[in-house]
Amino acid sequence: MIKSVFLSVFLITTQNLFSSETDQASFRDIKLKDSSKTLNSVINKDLEYVRHHTNFKLSQLKHKPTLSDAEHIFMKSYFEIHLSGSLLNSTYETCINSNFCWPGEDRIERIITNHDDNIYLESDYNEIAGGHSAATINLCGVRLGGDKITHMFLDGFLYYNCSMNSDSPWTDSEIIEGSHAIEDSLMGLHLTGVHSNADVEANLQGVKLYRGLFFGDSPYYIFKDGRIHVNKDVDLCRYVNPKFDEVINPNSYLRKPRVSGDRQQRRISKLRLRIWERKMNKLKDTIERKLAEAEYRDKCWSDEQKRQLKNKVLNRRHKYVPIDKIDELTFAVVGALDYLLSSDIRKGYEPYINNCIESKKRLKKPE
Repeated sequence: MIKSVFLSVFLITTQNLFSSETDQASFRDIKLKDSSKTLNSVINKDLEYVRHHTNFKLSQLKHKPTLSDAEHIFMKSYFEIHLSGSLLNSTYETCINSNFCWPGEDRIERIITNHDDNIYLESDYNEIAGGHSAATINLCGVRLGGDKITHMFLDGFLYYNCSMNSDSPWTDSEIIEGSHAIEDSLMGLHLTGVHSNADVEANLQGVKLYRGLFFGDSPYYIFKDGRIHVNKDVDLCRYVNPKFDEVINPNSYLRKPRVSGDRQQRRISKLRLRIWERKMNKLKDTIERKLAEAEYRDKCWSDEQKRQLKNKVLNRRHKYVPIDKIDELTFAVVGALDYLLSSDIRKGYEPYINNCIESKKRLKKPE
């Protein structure tokens, strides 16, 4: 049983292992150019390639293709072309972090936080959360982390296929519940110490984007005469909303330890409680100070000072901060696995894992 559950957890999480966290509190005063034009253009070009690839496959079928065939082959092709090699994050997030993919006018303005100004590193909250931090961008007028693009296109793809599982399709409420379950475990609280409510929203909106490709009142694609035709371009701004912003839609963090048990256990529990209080107070103070500093600069700094700060921050190169305290990583992983493999967690978590594994089989079905 334990091996089965561990394998299931591994399969469902490897698409986004060591998932990025992001810091929307730092440099909130820096105005960023909207990146929707660049990202929409790149995404539509990628989808157009998949459409042509799918139409070729449809033409090779020995039977008359249906809409179901078109959607199924499109999703298989999309996965094979764009997602099968993505273990850490989506290509889009990688390009946002590096900013090497789109030169010239299409270059995205993004904020990279360093060790000295990342909320999770500066507050000594969690080196894993701060060391693998996604860049902040402006997308459709919303300030968000590049990891939200990964959640839309990688996690959203997985959940979309859960919703298309013919045996037991997921509803939107089950997608939200499943997303929260993962944020509560290995991909959130028990690794980075962060439960991102914005990630959950991005997962759901990603499902809606995939669903809108072929279904709904006005889908992006129309299936006619055995081929997929473009009805309209995909627009990320139909899905991105203020809930993607982790300042507007705040994270949840490590839960308050309970003081219980016998005398010795209560002494240990109280010690853990004091550590938790110091850690949470320091993180809270850091976030509040970052927001206050941004407000001060916005109101009091000259235009030239703001320009210099923006140029300095935007020209930073993205790099993962090395985790010096290997014991912290070991403790986090062991704690996460212990949490996931406990009997109480298995009861609530296993149905979600099993359903998603079954939905992955959908992509392996022959045309």
